[in-house]
Amino acid sequence: MGYRPFTILCATILAAANPRASAQEAPDPPQAEDEVELTLDDVAGRTDAATGDGEPRSLLDKLGENLRINVDIVSRVQTTSRRGEAEALFAIGLDMHKVFSDEEGDIGTAVLQPYLIRKDNSYMMPTRMIETDQDNGFSIELHDFYFNYTRWGRGRTNIKVGHFDVPFGIEPLVDTHFTLRQYLPMHDAGFKKDWGASLNGALPNIDYEASVTTGTGKDLTGLGKDPYLFAGRIGTPSDQNTVLGVSALYGEVIDDHGAHRVDEGDPLGKVRQQQDIVQRWRVGLDGTHLIDQWTLRGEISGGEDFEQTVVNAVGEIEWTSSDEMFIAYLQARYNGQDGHFGWGDDVQSRLGLRWRLNSTLTFSAQWVHEFEHFGEHEGGLHLPEDTYSIQLRVRF
Repeated sequence: MGYRPFTILCATILAAANPRASAQEAPDPPQAEDEVELTLDDVAGRTDAATGDGEPRSLLDKLGENLRINVDIVSRVQTTSRRGEAEALFAIGLDMHKVFSDEEGDIGTAVLQPYLIRKDNSYMMPTRMIETDQDNGFSIELHDFYFNYTRWGRGRTNIKVGHFDVPFGIEPLVDTHFTLRQYLPMHDAGFKKDWGASLNGALPNIDYEASVTTGTGKDLTGLGKDPYLFAGRIGTPSDQNTVLGVSALYGEVIDDHGAHRVDEGDPLGKVRQQQDIVQRWRVGLDGTHLIDQWTLRGEISGGEDFEQTVVNAVGEIEWTSSDEMFIAYLQARYNGQDGHFGWGDDVQSRLGLRWRLNSTLTFSAQWVHEFEHFGEHEGGLHLPEDTYSIQLRVRF
């Protein structure tokens, strides 16, 4: 859905509500061979001559400039080799991108992505539900939902406020928004995006971002538990064939999975564990290298949850067709951590593809094979298994 249908619809409603505008003398019809381009002023019955040359444009006109709106619909089904039950996800939302500018240039960019989500048998995709029956229910999720002020530093020093990617590792460089392919943020920060503010920019040879966020992840319901997160990444320019980056984060964040790495009653957790607050720090290195139609990516990070060591790593090879309509990738992943039963290893391979059938429809599939799952099978809690996922996505 582009800007023009949206503005025509809004302006038509305004014109219908303004009888004086609709009563104006209609202009002569154009010749058949003329190319006609309707604008917001045309539909609303306004022209520069009618309002006076040099008169400021309306708020609606300004909001419509440099605005892109897409409808995004996602349908996903996945199952595992051991559980056998299928888990379903359906999402519908808007992807809005607006650049604010004036006669002096750009002021900043707003990105808003609100979604209504429905999940069934969501044992693999937990969420905070609006209406829930344990594993089933609806939720509203805000993905990217921020304003990045660029006027101050002219791209060298920007100020971002809202809900955005935690600046750590590969994740901010690759668009994984509603894709099957993911990286390591759930094992590092504990979530992909957080609420807060950041300084970010692009210098001649360096891209950087440093953020202060709430440590809550999706929503702000945990603010009473006093979480927080400092994070930052500095790297070579992301538009180069070879990109290298260094990242770090530190804080006390809400992460149910991380809290359970400490046994009940362990003094490391104290009260913070009971509130699902994890004391956490990480440092990481990441790299990307393009060779013709091939892309190599890798990331390694290490640190502690409470005082227990955590090590994470992912390596990926991707092939993209010459028309960029088909992508195939193979990932190798390692996550090691102290847990209920001492040191545990999670070793996986992930094979996936993404096929753009046309400009609006994309099909994706992924197979995850677990070689080992944190050693928790020693306690009878989990055995390695395979996960199969397919997804259809429509954007217009």
